[in-house]
Amino acid sequence: MSDMTTELMQARLRQQAGRIAELEEELRQVRQMLISSVQLPRWVPYLSRSEETVLRHFLARDTVTIEGLRYALYQGQARDEHICHVWICRLRKKLKPTGVTIDVEWGRAAYSMPKEFRDLICDPLSVSPVQSAGPIGGADHDHQGIATAGAGV
Repeated sequence: MSDMTTELMQARLRQQAGRIAELEEELRQVRQMLISSVQLPRWVPYLSRSEETVLRHFLARDTVTIEGLRYALYQGQARDEHICHVWICRLRKKLKPTGVTIDVEWGRAAYSMPKEFRDLICDPLSVSPVQSAGPIGGADHDHQGIATAGAGV
């Protein structure tokens, strides 16, 4: 090969490296948008980083597919889809006391969170759906959940 051909190839490689860097930055920005930046209300229980990623993924869309969730969690790395089901199960378990649900969309390999729960979680001043329903069983409870006799509100 001539020196001219080598120089042209090296110039083309530098150009492609620059374009790759641009695309990687664009991908980073898209990932940030993919995972909502909403501040979670205080009533949402402590979540691990992966659980929070799963929750934010639900907040950003109507339907969550396993493939989309796998990408949000592992950025395209090869992972068994079963792990996504595990993260959803863990999130459901932590959200259960708050009344927030995650529904299965049978036949679509997808999950969804009802819009009213997504809207509620996106409002940092919101109250847990369970708290807004009033005292459990009609009885008043102290801060530890113990019923208090004859206590008025």
